[in-house]
Amino acid sequence: ARNFQSLPVSLIGISLATAVFPFLASDFSLKKNQEFSKNFETTFRRILFFVMPAAAFMALLSKRIISLFLGTGKFDEQAILLTAGVLMIFSLAIPFESLNHLLNRTFYARKNTHLPVAISLGAMAINISACYFLIKFMAVRGLSLAFLLAVIFQSLLLLLFTKIKVKGINFKRITIDAAKILTMTIVMGLAMSLVLKFFPTHDRITSQLIGLLAVGLIGGFSYLILAYLMKVNELDFLITKARRWLANRD
Repeated sequence: ARNFQSLPVSLIGISLATAVFPFLASDFSLKKNQEFSKNFETTFRRILFFVMPAAAFMALLSKRIISLFLGTGKFDEQAILLTAGVLMIFSLAIPFESLNHLLNRTFYARKNTHLPVAISLGAMAINISACYFLIKFMAVRGLSLAFLLAVIFQSLLLLLFTKIKVKGINFKRITIDAAKILTMTIVMGLAMSLVLKFFPTHDRITSQLIGLLAVGLIGGFSYLILAYLMKVNELDFLITKARRWLANRD
């Protein structure tokens, strides 16, 4: 379950945070505070724009994903349900964990490594403590919930100290954009839930794969339509990248 959950974090969260890091470091060293804030805000929004639908897709389709990729041999229905439950909880951590990579690098770029490390140690302590208590009531699902709580704690503290220590970042604008993306994700989730009814859970591998693709395409299409209607800037970024990719192919 953790391997599935870490895929969008690695492909989107870590990739975008790593790509912007040298720009943040350069902006800080050259005292370009406005550029620093702009690069941070843009990357923050882009991470959310891409990982939120990925998290919704994985949470809603957790059982189907596990059934398709792991549901063979001795991996019976009970094992599928248990693993799917863990994956669903893990999926909720995707946006927070992805943003943590950006928030950590924001401090690293400003030559402050002590604060993110201290917060990370605090999150680790919460994870261990929560595991100890939750596993008694939720069994293995408690481990994923403990991880989620620790990641949220880490995100909130990193955001708080970013607001305190990094001047010039427009958190009001970030909050508005995050609310738009959350709304888009919820509507996308509802659209996917309606379509799911037409694809049986117990079916052949080919049918399950077609079902996943169909639900994903419909969900993605509804997400992009909403992004256009709500005038989310990241859609322009996506269209520009797509055009460049098509031009390079020609």
